[in-house]
Amino acid sequence: MRIFLGFSFREEDKEIVELVDQLIASHLVEMKTGECLGGDQLTPAVQRRIEDCHALVGILTRRDKKQDGKWTTHQWVQDEINWARAKNRKVIALVEQGVDLGGMFQSHENISLEKDKPLKALLTLSDTI
Repeated sequence: MRIFLGFSFREEDKEIVELVDQLIASHLVEMKTGECLGGDQLTPAVQRRIEDCHALVGILTRRDKKQDGKWTTHQWVQDEINWARAKNRKVIALVEQGVDLGGMFQSHENISLEKDKPLKALLTLSDTI
């Protein structure tokens, strides 16, 4: 099995990304990311990697605070999730508390994430994998 991991490259997300990376690796599955693309064009290379996987795990963390107190998330990760769904791949998103998903994301299963207490989300992700 191959899983694509979609995540923000921001420094404040590094710790949770490393934890999810370790968890996926513990299931002895091959993992792909949007890193180290060998000089290819970014969008087509990432799309091919997603298509080459059986599933996608997306980490949707807080980005910018909105006027209503909710948070935006990373558009690129949302696009990766949408691409995977369009290609009929299984998708699960870890969604940091306060992130406003809106739109089509509301009808899909996701896992609530507290970045300062990630154990529950990681255990749920492990069961899902």
